[in-house]
Amino acid sequence: MRKFLAMLLALLFVSSLFSTMAYGQATVKDLEKLKKKGMPEKQILQQVKELGGFEMTAEVYVALRKKGFSDDFLDELENLHAKPQLPPKPSGLEGFTYLREATYTCGGQSHTVKEYRHNQTGMEFVLIPGGTFEMGSNDGESDEKPVHTVRVSGFLMSKYETTQAVWQKIMQSDPSNFKGANRPVEQVSWDLCQTFC
Repeated sequence: MRKFLAMLLALLFVSSLFSTMAYGQATVKDLEKLKKKGMPEKQILQQVKELGGFEMTAEVYVALRKKGFSDDFLDELENLHAKPQLPPKPSGLEGFTYLREATYTCGGQSHTVKEYRHNQTGMEFVLIPGGTFEMGSNDGESDEKPVHTVRVSGFLMSKYETTQAVWQKIMQSDPSNFKGANRPVEQVSWDLCQTFC
C-alpha cells in the first residue's frame, strides 16, 4: 500500500506542481513559482538538477536577474546547461538498461520521462521524477489539515502489469485464477508482492 500511495503522490506531483515543467527541462515560470513559495536558491538548483537541467539563453539570464535571482544562482544554472547529461541511471538500483525517452500526454499536459528495462525480467519501467507538492486541505476533514509540503523521491514504476510468465519465472508459482502467460498475475498478497520485488 505504501508503494502504491508513493506512486500516486508522485503522479499527482508530476501533473500538478510542475504542470509546465517537462522532465528534463525546467522553465522560467517554474523557477519563479518556486522562488515565490520561498524556496531557497540552493533547493531550486537541486530541483533543476533532479529534473535534468535548464535551457539557458541570454534572454532567460536577464529575465531571471530581473526577478531577483542572484548572480551565483544564475552561474550555477548556466553550468547545469553546459554539462552534457547522460541518461540517469536509477540510483541504488543495478540491473536496469536505459531504453529511451518517451513523452506522454494526458489532460493537455505532456511529460517526458526516461524508460528502462529490468535485465532479469525484461519488464519496462518508467522513471518518475521526485519533487515536492502541497498536500492536505485547510477546509477539509481534521485528518487533512494542515496543508503541508511533501517531498517524494524519484522512483521506477512498471509500465505494464506483471504478467503471469514473469511472476512464474521469479516466484516459481502462479496463483492466478485466469491463466495465461501474458495475462496479469492476480490472487497475490501484499507480502508476496514484496517478496517478488
